Amino acid sequence: MAMAAKAKLLLRELKMVKSDLAFAKQRCTQLEEENKVLREDHNGENSQTDNDDLVRLQTETLLAEKARLAHENSIYTRENLYLRGVVEYHQITMQDVVYFDEKTEEVTEIYPVNVTSVSSSSDRSHTHPNPHILEFK
Repeated sequence: MAMAAKAKLLLRELKMVKSDLAFAKQRCTQLEEENKVLREDHNGENSQTDNDDLVRLQTETLLAEKARLAHENSIYTRENLYLRGVVEYHQITMQDVVYFDEKTEEVTEIYPVNVTSVSSSSDRSHTHPNPHILEFK
């Protein structure tokens, strides 16, 4: 149960990272449009140099953000892979585990098969269920 909750938490974090990446892409597109407008508005040597510096600065900022998001994504991917391995190991080891209660000296399986008797429609008036008809839950 705890593994499922942890996996669900990691899935949420992965979705958040994906949404951050989508936001960064959208911001990049917006900055590219701003750069176009700035280039069209300013003509001349000095303004071109200023625009180039501005574009370089924005590009460096976006690349740094992209690198940070990629690093976070790789961390989450590794954690997800590790958790999948833990869940798989847990499922394999718990398939045949049996609990032994020392007080009652009974052996109980983790996933027991419940067997209940089912009476037919004609036997409903009787107090004893039909012992030949069994239903597995």
